[in-house]
Amino acid sequence: GISTNTQRLADFRGDNGLIQNREPLIKMGVAEQRMDSIMPTFTHVCLRVLMEHGLVRKIITSNHDGLHNKSGVDAQHIVDLFGNVYVEKCRKCKTRYLRRSVVSHLSRRCDAAQCHGKLKRTACNMGETVDSKPLNAAQTISEAATLALVLGSSMTVHPFCDLPSNAMPPTLNANANSSSDKMGFVLVTRQTTEYDTDALLCIHLNVDEFMARVMQRLNLLQHCRQFVYSQVFDCRVLLSGSDHDLIAIQLQSRQCNEGLPFIQNACIQIVKRRHTINDENDTKNGDEDESSVVVIKQEYELQKTKDLNWKFETMKNSFLDRINGNSVRIEIEWEAGFNEPKCCQSLDHIEWHKLDHDQMQL
Repeated sequence: GISTNTQRLADFRGDNGLIQNREPLIKMGVAEQRMDSIMPTFTHVCLRVLMEHGLVRKIITSNHDGLHNKSGVDAQHIVDLFGNVYVEKCRKCKTRYLRRSVVSHLSRRCDAAQCHGKLKRTACNMGETVDSKPLNAAQTISEAATLALVLGSSMTVHPFCDLPSNAMPPTLNANANSSSDKMGFVLVTRQTTEYDTDALLCIHLNVDEFMARVMQRLNLLQHCRQFVYSQVFDCRVLLSGSDHDLIAIQLQSRQCNEGLPFIQNACIQIVKRRHTINDENDTKNGDEDESSVVVIKQEYELQKTKDLNWKFETMKNSFLDRINGNSVRIEIEWEAGFNEPKCCQSLDHIEWHKLDHDQMQL
């Protein structure tokens, strides 16, 4: 799958996937929270760019990791076949909520004060029945498609693996309209599948490398080098303790039921800044050298809380005494983003198969 290029999500149904070989790196439950800090891959960002330029209409995914949402694709253009661990639905008012952190299974209530209904996570666990609504939506979308691009799929789960065939021309698909301009589907995956010979074009390659060449050919590569993830949070300073003798500093998301997923570490620093003056003339003019020395007098590390926000707590008097005559700053270390794949190499080494379809060239 395209999410395995994060290097932190394992392959599932591939030749070396979890089902056949080993325990999952991330399991359902508490360990799922590790997913919160995982960023979209290069391919996720490429798909968003293709959608922004009108070259991709919809994304149908069997992953429930929410990385398409994180990359900036609007939820209305995504069909989550197995649900999404970041999306929950109110059983009472039917409102859907897209969260920034993995949704818990327990004791969650609707954000709407007048409702307060129970929330249910939309993601399906192994062995659970799949909701028919996303499957029906995927069927409708695939039947209307003139070309399907299949990225990283093992093509082993029915009936989902049959969806790309709906984009095949009438001569190869009995269900297609005889007057349609359908072309078929392009299949890009590392392993061989039962559908390789049905594909308009089949390439056995890492999807990031493939997408880098496609975006380069479309002259869109410059738009795929970063993604913007925006989240508003507050820095709160609170007094706590029975006698208000404790001071607490929190980094807190403004949204209900959310955490701050992309913060890796955070600390409060009490610092003293010393400036270097160039010469007497600069001193008279009040000009300071651009270089300055910051001396860290004290550092306090914030701890990640259960709701994925951050908090630090200490004795109020000792903290205020250390601030006297100094400055306070917050230093945040963010999770690293994706690495752009090398796209200057030739594609001559790629193992590929192409049928006698002349409707399209890549």
